[in-house]
Amino acid sequence: MFLGKRQPADSLDVETILSDFDRLLEIYTYIESSGREITPVAPAPVGFKFQAGCKVRRPATTASFAARELNITLKHNSLQAALCEQLVAEYGKENVADAHKNGANGEVDVILQKGLNDFWYYEIKTAWPPRECLRQALGQILEYSYWPGANEPSRLIVCGENPLDDEGRRYIEKLKSKFQLPIFYEVISL
Repeated sequence: MFLGKRQPADSLDVETILSDFDRLLEIYTYIESSGREITPVAPAPVGFKFQAGCKVRRPATTASFAARELNITLKHNSLQAALCEQLVAEYGKENVADAHKNGANGEVDVILQKGLNDFWYYEIKTAWPPRECLRQALGQILEYSYWPGANEPSRLIVCGENPLDDEGRRYIEKLKSKFQLPIFYEVISL
């Protein structure tokens, strides 16, 4: 497999080489992490202190994410299948559905029927750190659950491959107590 651009050895364009390295960095990071994207997490701040100021940011860039999206989709499919197998074994195949409509044009990764009108929604994320899984899933699972016309589940479950740390557990508990959200986090093992 070849990624990049060919150039004559006697007239190398350094800018093109550096541009290719920038473009391929995400693929390299993904491969070197054995398929587990590592997103650096800044240490938790000691407290909130407002500092005025706005950064100047680039208005545009280019990137190709085809390989990354494919790997994420395949990983997601594997996690979804593993979760379905686990839930079917515990609750029976008549109570488990994947890629199921929520009643308001959303598609929930996995739904478990616990009773006649009692459903649990599972949202699967492939990010390596659980904090990133929560960040990616919360808006999505809240929309699937509470958008006008949606079927309202009794439990919202974010799923990832790694267990929450103490800070993550405290965050989930705060969401439960402060907003009365029936939110949970579960690990899916492959």
